[in-house]
Amino acid sequence: MLAMASAFTSVSIDMIAPVLPVLSEAFDDISGNTKMTIHAFYIGFGFAHIFWGSLSDHYGRRKIMLIGICIYALATLGCASASSLEQLLIFRTIQGVGSAVGMIISRAVIRDIYGSERATQAVATMFLFFVPIPMVAPLLSGFVVSHFTWPAVFWMMEIFSILIFTIVLILLMETAPSRAKNINYFNSYIKDVTMVLRNRFFLGTAFTNMFGFTTFLIFISNFPHIMTNQYAFTPQQNGMVFSMISVCLAVGVFSVRKFVPRMGVVKTIIMGNYLLLFFWLMILMLVVFKVQTLSYYILPLCIGSFSGGVILCLLPGQAMVPFSENAGTASSVFGIFQYGGAAILGYLAGAFYDITPLIMVTTITVSACLTLFSYWFFDDSVREI
Repeated sequence: MLAMASAFTSVSIDMIAPVLPVLSEAFDDISGNTKMTIHAFYIGFGFAHIFWGSLSDHYGRRKIMLIGICIYALATLGCASASSLEQLLIFRTIQGVGSAVGMIISRAVIRDIYGSERATQAVATMFLFFVPIPMVAPLLSGFVVSHFTWPAVFWMMEIFSILIFTIVLILLMETAPSRAKNINYFNSYIKDVTMVLRNRFFLGTAFTNMFGFTTFLIFISNFPHIMTNQYAFTPQQNGMVFSMISVCLAVGVFSVRKFVPRMGVVKTIIMGNYLLLFFWLMILMLVVFKVQTLSYYILPLCIGSFSGGVILCLLPGQAMVPFSENAGTASSVFGIFQYGGAAILGYLAGAFYDITPLIMVTTITVSACLTLFSYWFFDDSVREI
C-alpha cells in the first residue's frame, strides 16, 4: 500500500516523459518548452515538502495523506482539461504538491513502524514493490497516446489517484497520533527543521541523493526531444527506452538485498556512486568523439541506471535513521533537497544552455561527480573506508 502511495511521482513523470513531443504538437510549442511540464511538477513537489511532513508529525499521518491525494486528483482533472501550455504548467505544479504526500508520509510511516535499526532496509524493501510501476507506465502512456489524444494519459493518472485514495481510506492505520492539543504547530515546526538541518549525517545523505536524482531528472526531461529530433523516435519508442532504464533501476533495487548483507549499507552506497560516475564518464566520451551508433550507449545507460537504483533506494531510509517523533519533518526536508533542489538544477541547466547531447551529458556527469563527493564530504565514516 505504501509503495503504491509513493508511486504518484513515478506515474506522473514516467507517463508524461515519452509523450512530450506529442504535447509540443498539441500546443504548437516549437521551442521545446513542454519539458517544463516535468520541471513544474517537481517544483510543486519540492515546495510541498515544506509542510506535508511536519503536518503529519503534528496532526497524524492518515488524514494528511488523504488530503494530499484529493489535491492531486483535482489537479489531474485540471491537466486533462487544460487548453494552453500555461494552464497545463499551473495544474502540473499543483499536481506535484498533492503527489508529494505519498512519498513523504510513506517514509515516515515506515520509520514509525520499523524504528531506526530496520528503517533503511524497510524503505529499500518498499522500493521492491514500487519498481514495476516505472517499467509499465512509459509503455502504457506511449501506447495510449498513439491510439487516443494526450488527455487520456491524465485520465489514467486520475483513475490511479482514485484507486489509491480508496485503499488508503480503508487500510491505512494511524501510526503517529496527533500532537495538536499539546504543542504549538509553528514552534514544533521550527524546532524540528532546525534539528534535522543540524544533523551532518542527514545532510550527507540528502545532498548525495539530490545530485544523484538530478542526473535522472536532466536525462528524462531532455532525452525524448533529442531522440525525436535526431533519430525520429516515436512516443512508443521513447517509452520503450524509458522502460528499459526502469528495468535497470529495478535490478539495482533488487540487488541491494544481496549487496547490503555482504558489504554493509555504506560500502554499497559508495559502490553505487562510483559506478554512476564511471559509466556517465563513458557516455560523455562517446558523445565527445561523436559516436552515432545507439547500441554503444545501451550498456553504459543500463549500468548507470542500475547504480542509480542502488543508491536512491538506500539513501531515503538512511536519512530517517537519526529521527523518531519528527520523522515526517526529516522526510520532508529530505524531499526538498531531492526534488526541489534537483528541479532547480535541472531548470538552470536548460535556462542557460540550449540542451544538446554534449551539454546534457556533461551536466549529468558533473552531477554524478557531486553525488560521490557529497557522501564523502559529510560522512566521517566514509573517509575511514
